[in-house]
Amino acid sequence: MEFVKTLGKGEFGEVTLLKSIRTGELFVAKTVEGDSEKIKAGISRESKALNRIKFKCEPYLLCLHNIQQPERNKTVFLFKYLPGSYEMYELIKTRMEFTPYTKYVIVERLMLGLLQLHRMGVVHRDIKPQNVMLNPKMLTPVYIDFGLACTSEETKCLRSLKGTPNYVAPEVLTSSNLASFEQVKKSDVWSLGITILLFCTGKLPWEDHKMVRSLYQEIKMTTQGKMDYNLDEIAEEVKSGSFWVSLVRGMLNVDWRQRESIEQALHHLYQGADNLMRSRGRQLGMSLEKITEKARQEATYFVVPKGTPIMGTTRNPLNKTI
Repeated sequence: MEFVKTLGKGEFGEVTLLKSIRTGELFVAKTVEGDSEKIKAGISRESKALNRIKFKCEPYLLCLHNIQQPERNKTVFLFKYLPGSYEMYELIKTRMEFTPYTKYVIVERLMLGLLQLHRMGVVHRDIKPQNVMLNPKMLTPVYIDFGLACTSEETKCLRSLKGTPNYVAPEVLTSSNLASFEQVKKSDVWSLGITILLFCTGKLPWEDHKMVRSLYQEIKMTTQGKMDYNLDEIAEEVKSGSFWVSLVRGMLNVDWRQRESIEQALHHLYQGADNLMRSRGRQLGMSLEKITEKARQEATYFVVPKGTPIMGTTRNPLNKTI
C-alpha cells in the first residue's frame, strides 16, 4: 500500500488514505495504537461489529476490507474508500443549503442505515454527524466509527455507559447500567434524532456552548421532565423547521420505553411527506420516487465550499466520546 494523505486524527490514532500499488484501488486505513485495556476492548468491540455487518454493509454502513496487525501494539482497520464523501459535521459547518427534498432523502437513508444495523444485531452507541460520511451529490450517508458498537450477545458491552455529550440519551447518563439490547437500540434512536435535528435545522435543543458538566446535568434533568427543550422555538425560527421538529419529537421522548423505535420513526417520516410538501407550497400526494428524483436533480447543483476537509479533528469537548 502507498500512502496518499492523512484524512483525520482521533484520540487513539489517525485515518489515512492509501492506494494499492498493484491495482490502484483506494482504501481508508484507521490505525489504532496502544496496549491499554481500554484500547484492546475498543478494538475487540469494533472488530466484532464490523465483521458482523461486513457482507451486508452497503449502501449505508462502512464496509470493512480487512484487519491487520503490523506491530504488537498497532491495529489497522482497512475500509473501502468513499469517493466524494465528507464528514457530515464538516458539511453542516459550511452551512451548505440542502433543500427540503434533499434533506428528506438523506434523513430517510440515515434511518434505513440504522434499521439495517439494528436488524443485524448491532448497536452503534455513538451516532453523531462526526460519525457519518455524506456524499452530497449522491445524497448517500454512511455510518462510520464502530469503536463503541456492541453486538446483541455482548451483555457486558451493552451495560457500559458510552456516548457523546451533545448526542447521548438521558438514560445513558442516569442508569447504573443499560439493561437490554432493546434499550440501547432506543438510545441510538435518540442520538439519530439529535443528529437529524442539527442537520436539518442547524440547531440543537440545548445550547451548544455549555461546558460538559452543565450539559450532563441539563440532559439528566430530562428524566424528571424539568428540561425545557427548545423544539418549538426551532420550529418557529427555521424554515420548514416544524416538519423536522415533528419528526424527531417522538425520537427524543425522554422515556426510552415510550420513545419511537427506528421502524416507527421511519413510518413517521413516510407519513409526514405530505406535510413537508405543504410547507413548501407544493402538490400533495407526491410519491417517494418523485421526491427522490427531485432531490437528485437538485443535488447535481451542490458545490462543496473550497477547503472543506474530508474529516475534521474534534476539539470541542461536547463532541468527544465519553
